[in-house]
Amino acid sequence: MVVVRPVGESDWAMFLALLPGLLPLPVAPGAAFVAVDDHDGRVVGAGGFSTAPFGRHAPGVRGDVFVVPSQRGRGVGRALLDALLDALPRWGLRHLHTLRGFAPRDVPSLLTRAGFRPTFTVTRYEAHFAHADAACGPMLEKLARSGRIPDDAVVAPLTSVMPARIAHLHAAHFGHSPTRSLALLADAARDPVALALSRVATVRGRLAGFILWRQRPDEAPHVDLWIAAPGFRTGWVAVALLAAAVREGVRLGLDCGWFACDDAARATHHIARRIGARAVHTELGHVLSIPG
Repeated sequence: MVVVRPVGESDWAMFLALLPGLLPLPVAPGAAFVAVDDHDGRVVGAGGFSTAPFGRHAPGVRGDVFVVPSQRGRGVGRALLDALLDALPRWGLRHLHTLRGFAPRDVPSLLTRAGFRPTFTVTRYEAHFAHADAACGPMLEKLARSGRIPDDAVVAPLTSVMPARIAHLHAAHFGHSPTRSLALLADAARDPVALALSRVATVRGRLAGFILWRQRPDEAPHVDLWIAAPGFRTGWVAVALLAAAVREGVRLGLDCGWFACDDAARATHHIARRIGARAVHTELGHVLSIPG
């Protein structure tokens, strides 16, 4: 028999191993559950939601469920989902968003049976570094002629700025502590290619934004976070960061990289079109509204 219970102190490593997408986000003990085989004590599934707010039109949080293949089709996923839905009202929450998007034909039956509905689209773009590098130059020149790029703006390698400063902006975006952000940034920095592509923008010493790259084994590098600081969200930061990153990619002899954005990120979609990036995959995010 499989029993669903809140995550205990000794369960966190397995919980995050099964749900790595929750790793950058704040997850409180009352928002995390594991499914345990009471015969041998093995963790055979996990479910949880981040306590960071998410969603403009349906304010709530993001969550995810995972069941090991040998236990699927036995109601374990539904039991984990029910645990999340029971916990949400105690946090004053009425909407649960999926942490991941799904291709229209690959939406899990668990979601459709539970009443989740499509709510936003995530598009993955593939960009060739040489093409993007050639396109970014004219974009930056136009921004400079219009006076939108400050004269004292500087884009430099991520390592040129103290990690604690970057961690504060990273933490504000994800809604967790700067200490945790420092650990996540250190993890991303272990890959030399991803670190070489990552860039930071400053204006008179003030942090204006950064682009953080990651690289999984046997995959092209991808953008993990691409963000402008409050007060600098006027377009030039995103273009300048990407331009510096793709130029470094060309210097390193890299072919392409990818990034993803949802349908609310209009500026990112615009940049993707301008640099000739190709939309290679589209996924749908889903949301479930819990009756009050």
